[in-house]
Amino acid sequence: MGKDSILEEIWRIREQLLAEAGGDLAALAAWATHEAARVHVRAVPRLYLETSVISYLTARPSRNTRIAADQQITQRWWSRRDAFDIHVSTVVLAEIERGDTAAATRRTALIAAYPVLEETKAAEELAAAISRDARLGPRAWLDALHMAVATVNGMDYLLTWNCKHLAKEAVRRNAEITCWRAGYVLPVICTPAELSEE
Repeated sequence: MGKDSILEEIWRIREQLLAEAGGDLAALAAWATHEAARVHVRAVPRLYLETSVISYLTARPSRNTRIAADQQITQRWWSRRDAFDIHVSTVVLAEIERGDTAAATRRTALIAAYPVLEETKAAEELAAAISRDARLGPRAWLDALHMAVATVNGMDYLLTWNCKHLAKEAVRRNAEITCWRAGYVLPVICTPAELSEE
């Protein structure tokens, strides 16, 4: 997704939020101008790398043809990762340490060089609001927390293969509104396939 696409998305969200805000065009215009400037000023986009992408990068090739294709797409995206300022979080670290010890070691080694974002009180409060407004439920708490940590830390992208919660359009739409109400801008949530379309 290029910068023009991001700006189009911002303006689409602006219209949606304008209706939500009861027509306060001045406040929304100021927000949109600020966000457009943020996107254009940053030379290297900041990307939050979610756990599912890390798992696809380190897992053995799947026998499932769809998953195997997604793994190949992920590997191709990874080969051009230097175009992004990549971050992970304490949430990601906790998730990748679960399961098979050898697999956990591979996952941890893959991201060892990247900055780790902390799970702050502000992120927890935003995650609770996202979870409530997007109706994620208690089993998807960590998904809401991924969105919140990335948002609070000003990430431009949240890269994921979690299409059940994170990359689902209805969830994104509700999370965008929740973040805006809290004074934040939700990152563009996308899969490696979508981000590779640039």
